Amino acid sequence: MKSLLFKTEAELGAMHWAPDGQDSGRWQQVLRAAFIILLIAGIAWLEFVSGPDVHLFVFYLMPILLVTNGFGQIAGILMSILCVACNIAVAWFADSGFAVPDVLTAAARLLMSLLVVVAWGRLQAMGRALAELSLTDPLTGLQNRRACVLRGDAELARMRRSGECLSLMYIDLDNFKSVNDSHGHKGGDRVLRATADALREFLRRSDLAVRIGGDEFAVILPATGRVGGRRLGEEVSRCLRLLYIKEGVAVTASVGVATYYTAPESFEEVLHFSDQLMYQIKRNGKDGVLQQDVGHPMNSSE
Repeated sequence: MKSLLFKTEAELGAMHWAPDGQDSGRWQQVLRAAFIILLIAGIAWLEFVSGPDVHLFVFYLMPILLVTNGFGQIAGILMSILCVACNIAVAWFADSGFAVPDVLTAAARLLMSLLVVVAWGRLQAMGRALAELSLTDPLTGLQNRRACVLRGDAELARMRRSGECLSLMYIDLDNFKSVNDSHGHKGGDRVLRATADALREFLRRSDLAVRIGGDEFAVILPATGRVGGRRLGEEVSRCLRLLYIKEGVAVTASVGVATYYTAPESFEEVLHFSDQLMYQIKRNGKDGVLQQDVGHPMNSSE
């Protein structure tokens, strides 16, 4: 996996959620491996023609880091051993021999390479941890608005390629302020966490539930038309209503479901439209589900 420290948010979204990207990923790995082999051969040739007085081992760090970055720490360790072996082989053929000082030099170079691999692996781990933190809501453990937009843009890209529809469910908790007023913020946090847990257990594996902020949640429903979106919205509303009765709080949920049959320019438009549907429910008395199509349905039976 590539280091996350040097990726934009769009690249992170593509890495986590890019649909149909397995084939392109395999081709990228093949091309990367071919480039690394050519790079090692080029460095070895430069070592051979430049002679023993010019030390070029530092350039082997490039393929070592490329392998570590692309294939993992174990692969980086194996590449370090291979690069040191290449360096020894070139020195052997260039000098027609290999003395004790050369053995010590080779050992030092191997140690340096291994330290670089370990340090780079830890840097990658830190990058992954920071990336996960930037995409996760700390209270509920759901992913956050930023993750929602990244996944959403990836789903819109899939819509443009495949022609599939996409639904977004926007959920706002009715009268949530009363929970904080009567049970305190700890009680409100407990309800939010319970809501997140219910969404995790209820939704399909292909769906993504996120906490937008405050008492607002959203669920991305890939390849889901009007009937499926409406049905899921009603089931989520009923599930949450039972949950809040069990929790002993006077809370319900307003659920807006927007079903897109043609992809808009950005996922922010989808979020905004679904948010407006949810507010229509609130203006009409709260605790309900409103589904609306956007674009022309591909199949009237969906």
